[in-house]
Amino acid sequence: MMGRNNCTCQGERSKAQLMETIGQSAFAAYDTLLYMDTHPQDQEAMAYYHKQAGIRREIGRAVQQE
Repeated sequence: MMGRNNCTCQGERSKAQLMETIGQSAFAAYDTLLYMDTHPQDQEAMAYYHKQAGIRREIGRAVQQE
């Protein structure tokens, strides 16, 4: 298993843990969007946003398939 927000082994995580990770990723993505309102050229922030949004989508699909 990778880090806390890098889900690579959904079979080993409970639905509650997956939902918690979705919430964390959603918060991180939204917070990054707020930051980008004042720093629109920050490519690192854009990459981070896309990473968090991808994690949220991936786990959301996994939860829906259960």
